[in-house]
Amino acid sequence: MTTLGAVLDAGRNSWQLKDIRVMVRSALGPIELRGPDNAKRMTKESYLQLSVQIANVGVERDVPLSGWATGLTTDGVRVTDGSGKPLDPAKFEGTFTPDRGRPASRAMPGNASEVRLLFPSPPKKADPIQVHLSGAAIGMPEDIKFRIGATGFQIRPPGSQDIPR
Repeated sequence: MTTLGAVLDAGRNSWQLKDIRVMVRSALGPIELRGPDNAKRMTKESYLQLSVQIANVGVERDVPLSGWATGLTTDGVRVTDGSGKPLDPAKFEGTFTPDRGRPASRAMPGNASEVRLLFPSPPKKADPIQVHLSGAAIGMPEDIKFRIGATGFQIRPPGSQDIPR
């Protein structure tokens, strides 16, 4: 559980209000892109990868998701480096695109939606990263805030596909 308005350590805490729980895992490293005919290639650049899980831990209602929680947009997401400088979402041009997770339009009781958000790798001295997620995307009245320190990042080896759990 969380205190309203608190900034949580993503490596140690999840955010929960009523029957909705949000967890953030993070990684730094190259990512795999997929293109035509299921062709794959790894990026040369490293990216900040945020895997955001929205779990409905209740048993009574399904929760409609919107904005960032659907994986279709980054509206309602603000990520800043240690100096407070915003990190813009990563852009990929051409026919090769990254995996965006397993998003859903609704969080059904006992199920979760997982969204993968990608940003250019922050400067190495930019510790900690702040992640602000709009609560409106999950039907909640408050924003969800996480802090990710350098020790909270998993380093993805080249060729790995998922953020370590």
